[in-house]
Amino acid sequence: MKRTTVFSSGKSAFDLLSDPTFLQEWSDLYEGCSWGTVYQSRDFVKIWYETYREQFVPVILTMLDPKSRLCGILTLASNRSTGRLVYAGDVLSEYQVWLARNDAEEVFISEALELLGREFPRQVLRLKFLPPGTPVGPLQKTTWTRNTCFLTPSSRPLIGPSDEHRVDQSLKSKKVKLNRLKRLGTVSFKKVARDDFPEVLERAWPLFEFRQIEQFNSSPFFSDSQLKPFLLSLAKHSDVLHMTVLQVDEVIVAWLLGTQSNGFLHLVATGYSPFHARHSPAMLHMLMLAKSLFQEQRVFDLTPGGDKYKDQLATDYEKTYTLHFFPRLRAAIEDQQTRELANKALKKIIRVAVRNPALALRTSFLGRRRDRQFPNSPSTNGPQISFRLHKVGRVQPEDQNERSDEVEKNKVIDLLHYEPTPGKTRRDFVNDAWRFIEQGADVYTLVRNAHLIASCWIVSGEKTASAEYARSGVPAETALLLGFYAHASADESKMLNRLLQKWASDTASAAEIAELNIGVPETGIFQTIGVPDDGTHKIPFIALNKREGIAENRLEHPSVVSGGGDGAETVHCRSASTA
Repeated sequence: MKRTTVFSSGKSAFDLLSDPTFLQEWSDLYEGCSWGTVYQSRDFVKIWYETYREQFVPVILTMLDPKSRLCGILTLASNRSTGRLVYAGDVLSEYQVWLARNDAEEVFISEALELLGREFPRQVLRLKFLPPGTPVGPLQKTTWTRNTCFLTPSSRPLIGPSDEHRVDQSLKSKKVKLNRLKRLGTVSFKKVARDDFPEVLERAWPLFEFRQIEQFNSSPFFSDSQLKPFLLSLAKHSDVLHMTVLQVDEVIVAWLLGTQSNGFLHLVATGYSPFHARHSPAMLHMLMLAKSLFQEQRVFDLTPGGDKYKDQLATDYEKTYTLHFFPRLRAAIEDQQTRELANKALKKIIRVAVRNPALALRTSFLGRRRDRQFPNSPSTNGPQISFRLHKVGRVQPEDQNERSDEVEKNKVIDLLHYEPTPGKTRRDFVNDAWRFIEQGADVYTLVRNAHLIASCWIVSGEKTASAEYARSGVPAETALLLGFYAHASADESKMLNRLLQKWASDTASAAEIAELNIGVPETGIFQTIGVPDDGTHKIPFIALNKREGIAENRLEHPSVVSGGGDGAETVHCRSASTA
């Protein structure tokens, strides 16, 4: 009797997933497959199928031996709205590959793809990052697979258990940064227990999202409403996930989420607090994690991707491949990703060839440098500005329904609730926010009904004593208002006063003084800020004059950049107003 390849989709696939015998044979197959990763485990795949069942139809290809025992499996899914064929887990599966017993590894994938091509003749399948050891030889054995499949190489960076000395040296080189963190409070590195996972994830994911938006214009948690439920279910019902955090007192300054399998910890997501970025908390955290994995004799898999920090950390590399399967020529022609890549490559070659023919071929094969300035990054050149001095005192809110505790300080998730406008995307806003924070500013925010209503960025007097603020136009050690944002529906004057009163209340309470000075930029919207002419400083001390015609959200800010040749620092302003 021959082996039989079976196609199961929809209800028949879910019936398989509820069959205890099938699930046990799947687990046995996974344990015995040398190239399998956690992304082929029944726990990961089954929970993903169940969580995303409203968006994806499960597609499972299996091979049964003459005794009807499972000897090969490939888990896929079809997008309900687009029909697109993906590996189970889609973008959440770092390594996408089939499982097969030794006696079936030479035939399973070829027969499975042939059957898949008959069922989905116009769909392209990509299995990204086939792990090392995957038997790709069978794909070259027949004319059909040679014509329908091709592989593109890549590599995955690793920190192996034999590289402890190198990691120790890296930690020593960052001792100064670690000591600076310790001055802020008690520094601790710990693995998150299963029971604590939901609470820690809720505090940690905004740090990841904030950086993803700034760096890649990507928002995985906002764009995928099922991502958080999937992770919570995976943490509750399996041992797949592994989370660690680096904290200063109770504040998370860096975190990392990984998956664990077969002596590996695979990086899934990492993030860090922008307010502590100058201390390199993410790098410190990953080095500490690598050191802890040495004790378990486990390999830290930084995963493919080409990120600069991965190359800085890696001590070894392994080759991986991405498999592209085009069952018909028409599928290749109609595939959107293939067309986009081809058009992009052609335009780039033509553009470079026109400018510099000698560089045409070389630049057409270069990827985007991840350490270069982003296209939307602000220019360091701009008109000089100065600040005007104003007083702010603690007052009672005019509206009794207003609560001072509505205003939060340094809460990253609040910034993620910004509502994009045609003139300013979420990424633009996050880029501005990130730059303010890099300049040492604290952010005060007001959120209502999951919408950011107002925010402002203030550099404390302690930080403005440095040389970079020397030409600000106000006395040294004076706090500076760097930026302000108000939602289109909000009263700008009222919102700015709310935020400043919160800042004044916190600062004055700590200093035990009744009123504070703050420097306000003499540019854009801030030019309308004034104090009473009679000098009595009646409440409120700072007010925005009501202006007509403000129809869109606005964000105005100065940016501190290096000045002239004498080495002094000057304050520049770059307006981000959309009005």
